[in-house]
Amino acid sequence: MGCLSCAGFVKGMGGATRLALKESLSATVEADCLTPESLAGRSGGEIAALPVGMGSEKVTLGDLFDIEPGLTEDVILEGDLAKVNGIGKSMAHGRLTVQGNAGAHLGASMRGGEILVQGDAGEYAGAQMTGGLIRIRGDAGDRAGALYPGRTEGVDGGAILIEGRAGHELGAGMRRGLIAVRGDAGDFAGARMIGGTIFIFGRPGDQAGTGNRRGTIVVLGDYAGPPPSYVLSCTYSPTFLDCFYKQFRQWEWDLPGGVESGLYRRFIGDQNVNGKGEILVFSKS
Repeated sequence: MGCLSCAGFVKGMGGATRLALKESLSATVEADCLTPESLAGRSGGEIAALPVGMGSEKVTLGDLFDIEPGLTEDVILEGDLAKVNGIGKSMAHGRLTVQGNAGAHLGASMRGGEILVQGDAGEYAGAQMTGGLIRIRGDAGDRAGALYPGRTEGVDGGAILIEGRAGHELGAGMRRGLIAVRGDAGDFAGARMIGGTIFIFGRPGDQAGTGNRRGTIVVLGDYAGPPPSYVLSCTYSPTFLDCFYKQFRQWEWDLPGGVESGLYRRFIGDQNVNGKGEILVFSKS
């Protein structure tokens, strides 16, 4: 996984394909075609002709966006796209930048490549992803990095970085990969985890780790403690976290003082499912 700093994105923007929203949207748009691979090899006219759903209507990208063709491995979307769902869905390679907000299902089922959102993202960001890197500068809605209803496993690889707050059920059903939120997280973060790692730099909501079988949740902010189905195992300094903190520094995330050498309380659970997961709580004292 490479660094996804702002400098890296700006450096690669020359010659990118740009789509600028013409006007504010009055209805939700379903636009799974907004990926580098869907635009690859297409002229400006061909990109403009790609169909998208807008409410009950069928429209084209050209109806909604001013399009400046360029390198399709580097796609830039401009405007408030909070009503545009499916941006980067099933993306496998390339780089996608949203200079504004993004709608629901951002990077869902993503397999590779990099997505940067300069604003907020809607629900199910990174749902069912298996690879790649998503970085959200603002807040993420409910069920970021979670599994869809009817599925038994969620995220199976890749990384999701949320620099604001996260909604409820962050990383629910996660199997592999990394999810990190700089702010607070909603209720049921890491619910039904099978594996993988979630970092919460702020405060988790209620019932974090409910149904956790083998996943790791690391809490660096204020936290009263896990659900009663967890038991305190020990207090120690987990050296395996050093590799994560090194990666965070490469992503230009500042770390709270003392986390790299401090003590953590280790809670094991969820005992209700005979789980062998863990919640590591940084001891600020």
